[in-house]
Amino acid sequence: MKNRRKGPDFIINMIKWISIVIWIIIAIVVILLMVSNPTSAGMQMSRPALQTTSSKAVNSAIFLLLVIQLIMSVSGLVFNFTRLKRKTDRLRISLVLSGLFAILGIVIMSVK
Repeated sequence: MKNRRKGPDFIINMIKWISIVIWIIIAIVVILLMVSNPTSAGMQMSRPALQTTSSKAVNSAIFLLLVIQLIMSVSGLVFNFTRLKRKTDRLRISLVLSGLFAILGIVIMSVK
């Protein structure tokens, strides 16, 4: 039998790029959290300069990024589950963990 595989197919490349974008989103969320300096429940800002409308904008940006992260991790998991056909195929744990972190972040942001 001749091996006809020439490299990663479209689904593997899609999973890789989704994972890269998720890690970028995680980095942006962490940077926004470090800049905003949340100190109490519901992600309220403690710095006086961020008490105005910019605190609401930062909160909504973080919430939106977490929702996008959750959608992308679920879509990456769907792609990954459709690709589990060979012995060498494996489930990407980073997609699962990023989905769980996104759910946790959304729950924390929703509780006020």
